[in-house]
Amino acid sequence: LQAYERSNKSTERPWAALALGLLAEPAAKAGSPDAVIANRLLDDLQGIHNAAVQGALAVAVGLAGHRSAGPVVLRMLRDNEGDQQIAGHLCISLALLGEQTAVPLLSEILERSSRRPFLLQQAAVALGHLGDRDATLRLLRTMKANDSAAILAAAAAAIGQIGDRRSIEPLIAMAGDEE
Repeated sequence: LQAYERSNKSTERPWAALALGLLAEPAAKAGSPDAVIANRLLDDLQGIHNAAVQGALAVAVGLAGHRSAGPVVLRMLRDNEGDQQIAGHLCISLALLGEQTAVPLLSEILERSSRRPFLLQQAAVALGHLGDRDATLRLLRTMKANDSAAILAAAAAAIGQIGDRRSIEPLIAMAGDEE
């Protein structure tokens, strides 16, 4: 925490934030998150406007697992959906927090992200992590309806990270389709 406080905000702070998140994660998983670390990271997430630092802070907040952060991160996602980088990291933060109330918004974002591969992938991974059984099916539909290599790669990577076995047969069929 001392190293975090002394860190350079644009170059060192993202790495220090991730380190704090990783250090706080075991306590969060055990059901007793470190409120000091979680609150400090959440405060900075709301106060820093450098996209690279915000992305690291969003993931760190998710790792730190402070449940009260969920509504704040959800609001930030609504406000920042236009920036696919920060929005993608906020999606992952919500997944790490286990924020089930985010599923409807994440589903909407997934549907709206057919031209934003990074956000599409992060929203899909978050939905998969939160147990949305339809995320893989939506990704398969996106793959069938799209010819953008970036979108196809993002959807395939998300399907791989979700690990839903129902996607195997449709992916094999797509792989054999020369079109």
